Amino acid sequence: MNIDPQQLQEFVHESNRIEGIPAKSGMYHDIHLAAAKAVMNEPKDYLSDTRRIHQLLEKTFDLGTIAGEYRVDSASCGYRNMPDSQMIQTLMQRFHREAILITSGDESYTHVECIRLAWQLHNQFVCIHPFSDGNGRVARLILNAFCVLYDHPLVIVRDSGRTQYFEEIRRYEDKYFLPHLAKQHDPSN
Repeated sequence: MNIDPQQLQEFVHESNRIEGIPAKSGMYHDIHLAAAKAVMNEPKDYLSDTRRIHQLLEKTFDLGTIAGEYRVDSASCGYRNMPDSQMIQTLMQRFHREAILITSGDESYTHVECIRLAWQLHNQFVCIHPFSDGNGRVARLILNAFCVLYDHPLVIVRDSGRTQYFEEIRRYEDKYFLPHLAKQHDPSN
């Protein structure tokens, strides 16, 4: 798919604004834009190992974040604790298997199916929260890598819709992610 450069710029700008980075140029913008271009050029490869996406954003991370390496400490978003760091390797292996499975077929997804699957991958990734920093930016790149792979337009998550964006992630987490984790760790299963 040919991606409109202006739309890609807008995606990067809005993705960074959600993170509190309002610049339309400079290091954070330019690194994120270069990462977006790389991911959109090889979406299948990057979806099969999201550590590669994280590495592309390396220079934009908080001190102590090692690009492409899963976190080894606890993490929380707002008032919610993210999965224990000891679970991340297993959760990410499952995530990558699922991503490979849904991108390896010859299916041609309708726009609605594509958007549903793209959001599913995005939400699952952000709920795992595998890295110390950069999870949101990587998740939004995952969202659009899937769309590009199936020749669908980019999804631009706007900062003006940030509250609704986070509410949707929490609904997914409550309905699909947390019950799944509880069942997975129930000793009676």
